Amino acid sequence: MPDMDLKAFSVCVVGAGALGCAVLEKLAGAGIGRVRVVDGDIVTPKNLKNQPLYGESDTKNPTFKALAAVKALRSAHKGTEFVASAFYIGSKRAGKALFGYDMVIDATDNRESRLIINETCINNRVPLMIASINGKKGLFYIINGKSACFGCIAANARKPVNEECVNISRKDAERLAEMMVTGMLRFFESPSQLQQFTSVNLATNATESQQLLKYAGCQTCGPRRRRRSRDGAVVQLCGDGIKASIQRRISLNKLSAGIPGFVRDGKADFALLRKDGKSVLVSFEGDVLFTGYGEDEACALLNKIRRAVHAASRTS
Repeated sequence: MPDMDLKAFSVCVVGAGALGCAVLEKLAGAGIGRVRVVDGDIVTPKNLKNQPLYGESDTKNPTFKALAAVKALRSAHKGTEFVASAFYIGSKRAGKALFGYDMVIDATDNRESRLIINETCINNRVPLMIASINGKKGLFYIINGKSACFGCIAANARKPVNEECVNISRKDAERLAEMMVTGMLRFFESPSQLQQFTSVNLATNATESQQLLKYAGCQTCGPRRRRRSRDGAVVQLCGDGIKASIQRRISLNKLSAGIPGFVRDGKADFALLRKDGKSVLVSFEGDVLFTGYGEDEACALLNKIRRAVHAASRTS
């Protein structure tokens, strides 16, 4: 885009999985000046196959994806400023985290997070691009207040939105990411244009586009808006485990003292509990990852963690 100073633009990417990694590299390659990475997940060995920003060293000790991604990006792209936010997006955090950007890119893979990001961007008047890959089908769509938002789409879906984590190939992620960044740059040139929902056949590169009209009954962008709950809740169930968030910073030392079994390794940004082949990782940002737990068991333990955090705050 010869007439645009892309160094002046800032973009926030939520989700640093296969698609998020590909998008982050394309943004840096395009010359975007400032990029923020938001993800509360840790790097696991299975991420190494299709998420090139991570290496084996990131799996030996729990390492947050956002921190590892920014470290890799800074070494490869000196002309872009990268900022890492190692937490899950929830209603309490989203307002500040997603404010002041020229574009927010939602590369998450679950409906609840998308709804929170969608509502926040509409309230903050920040353009939002949603994107996903399911099998060999990719899609992306820019929401700028003139056409349907994700709330409209979810409300009118003929079948439930697929929220499962899927194994995305690196090649497919890079192909869709390139189309997404190209679409974003076109939007920067003409931000007032009505945006189209684009579906991509990643096997053939064939695309289909359509305009999506606003849904009058949408509780996010319609005339009868409702604000979403601001409670910390289970965020996502997927192959990595059960993700939840207390949505407040906590003292890991006090947590370790309050619940037997939690261990903090020196000044690490997390406390870890391992028992009977299961594990619970709690970050200083108040995010929790349960591995090997059922949903009911995880929710019961989450409530115990909340009570311990609340009791510690009253004595501090």
